[in-house]
Amino acid sequence: KLISSEKLFGETTFDFEGQQLTRSNLVNMESLHQLRKSLGVYKHEKLKVLEIGSGYGELARQVIKFSGLNISSWHLVDLPDNLLLAELYLGTVFGKNCIEKSYFFSKNSFETLHDHSVKIFFSVPSEIDDIKHPFDLIINTYSMQEMELDTVKAYMQFIKSHLSPDGK
Repeated sequence: KLISSEKLFGETTFDFEGQQLTRSNLVNMESLHQLRKSLGVYKHEKLKVLEIGSGYGELARQVIKFSGLNISSWHLVDLPDNLLLAELYLGTVFGKNCIEKSYFFSKNSFETLHDHSVKIFFSVPSEIDDIKHPFDLIINTYSMQEMELDTVKAYMQFIKSHLSPDGK
């Protein structure tokens, strides 16, 4: 059993090889597989991850819960509508002790559900310059194809200056 659905907020699930999964579980499962394959050698290192264009946070959930990687922090950057859903979803899944920086909700809006050591940060694009430390992994799965060229160039400059020397 590689992944499972959280079955939250009325997600529609269907049977896939004996597991109840959502469409989003399957879409992000390929990215999870590629990350596990590429980053397996980093399994014992604490990784700081930035995801640009995170959507509602399903890839973050899958990697944190199911990859076997030691994720110390996960920063999500997205537009406010998506970030609102990401905060609600990941705050519900991981609980208030994992929420380090929120944009919409107080971390006390969430219960303490799981014993995860990961710290999750939520930022809108205009706050990205406030992020000062380097990352071991910077991810963008689909959203750059929807951005204006100048926006992509700005993100690429940010990535260049914030990816740790041996980062991916």
